[in-house]
Amino acid sequence: MKDIKSFFESNIIFKSILKEAKESLPMVDMSFEEWLKELPNDKEGAEVVSISGLPAEDRFKNKVIALSSTSFISALNQLQSQIKEDEKYVTGIIVIPFENFYIVMQCKYHSGKLSDMAMAAVQPKTVSIKSVINVSKSAFKVYCHIYINSGDDEKTIKDKILKYVNKEEIIDRNDNKASFVDNVNKEYGEAAQEANAKAKEVTPDNSPFTLTKKKKFPSYIKHCLIKEKDNAIVKKYSYWGEAEIFVETVKKNNKNYYKVYMGDVRACFDNGTNKYMYTFYLQTLGSLDKFLEYTLKPHRQKMHSELGADGEIHVWYSSMQKNLPATLKKDCIKDENLIKDLNFHDFDLDDLYK
Repeated sequence: MKDIKSFFESNIIFKSILKEAKESLPMVDMSFEEWLKELPNDKEGAEVVSISGLPAEDRFKNKVIALSSTSFISALNQLQSQIKEDEKYVTGIIVIPFENFYIVMQCKYHSGKLSDMAMAAVQPKTVSIKSVINVSKSAFKVYCHIYINSGDDEKTIKDKILKYVNKEEIIDRNDNKASFVDNVNKEYGEAAQEANAKAKEVTPDNSPFTLTKKKKFPSYIKHCLIKEKDNAIVKKYSYWGEAEIFVETVKKNNKNYYKVYMGDVRACFDNGTNKYMYTFYLQTLGSLDKFLEYTLKPHRQKMHSELGADGEIHVWYSSMQKNLPATLKKDCIKDENLIKDLNFHDFDLDDLYK
């Protein structure tokens, strides 16, 4: 008979299910303890991503809806908006991605009301989605059941989460008695610290693209034209299969600093706009390929709908704000005074292509 770990690894791997969320949503950029402290003031309007690839029903034949966000309250409100009163049972899964583990909130709804909740700390490589939906304690290193009364309001739910995760309770597979937070720190704390420290290290200053001076551009500019045949991201996201990078370098105290202007130039000219171009102030060029991917990827669209006076449902879409991932933020110059002191030139496409 397979051991429990092998059993879950042989099922649908949780990491692959969450691939969409992990690629498109920034990780929570604080510790789990800090995140809990922020929970009472959790900001509305955070980006919420639907997770695809889930089975439509859990083992009890309940409908399953899964969302991912850095904001628990935003995800909970989004979840609630998708649940109808005439649906007897619905299982909601909220995933909050930290650097090297995920907090998973399982919410059970009965006739449109939240009736039960559980929280687990999940290591994505070894836990299957089936275990998450069924809240299988044996699959989780850290687990906590949270008792909810039907009709509890948002504040009460948050208060209960904070109460249950901080109290001492038998919550791990070895019957060790400690709080949820203590067990999360025990299981993931050291690795999380290492991951956070590594994530903050600036990328080595070695550009993945060859930048050269061109006569048609100002002397302070180095340039690179990337074509789709040489770059899969350019092929997938650019308008005509091309992207361009413009770099100005300023040296201060024997260190290079860069102003990088990049994007889809041909799309800008064809559409009469500069919205396909981004400017970054960087202390290294080592992640230019990742910055280019961020630049070229389109904004995701959020669907809105409302019932009009005529009785028809009206649907429209809006662009969601793009957030620079933490792995790229670490390469940016964060000191605004330093940016001013470096005295970079002002330039845009009109200046470069006169």
